[in-house]
Amino acid sequence: MKKKTLTVVCIILAAAMFLGIVGPIAVGSIYSMVASAASSSDLNDKLNKNKQNQNELKQQLEETQREKKEMQEKKEQLDNDISTIAGKIDSINKTIAKNESDIAQKQEEIAELESNIDESDKLLRKRLRVMCERGSMSYAEILFSATSFSDLLVRIDMVKQLYSHDQELISQLTESKKSIEAAKKVVEE
Repeated sequence: MKKKTLTVVCIILAAAMFLGIVGPIAVGSIYSMVASAASSSDLNDKLNKNKQNQNELKQQLEETQREKKEMQEKKEQLDNDISTIAGKIDSINKTIAKNESDIAQKQEEIAELESNIDESDKLLRKRLRVMCERGSMSYAEILFSATSFSDLLVRIDMVKQLYSHDQELISQLTESKKSIEAAKKVVEE
């Protein structure tokens, strides 16, 4: 019996030793499995949060890209508008330059016409002064004072030339004044 008891005690001791060595490992493994399950759910939660953050960032990126595209379209439209306006400004500047050139030309014409009027006016005044100084002689008096037929023909030709010259001076004065008025209206416009 002693042998049997000793065998049983050895078996118990061996079992106790086995449990002493293997037990903590088994308990640690069970604990690590429980901890692993707990950390696995934490990791799943973190994974889900990361996926949610990734989706939010993806939506923000898409929104930002859409806004960027809209801004580029607006920029292109504004560039086109600027180009169109710049073309209009160039056209207006060319028109202004042409109008200024036309005004300068009309002002030169006005000055020349005024100069012609002054000359014609001086000639007419000189002619009137001569007529006043020599007496008020009409065309008929000039013709009747002829002494011969050839003198009469010369006087008729002279009266025609004087009359024609006087009419031409008056006509030039009238035309010049009309031209000046027309040129001034063009400049004013």
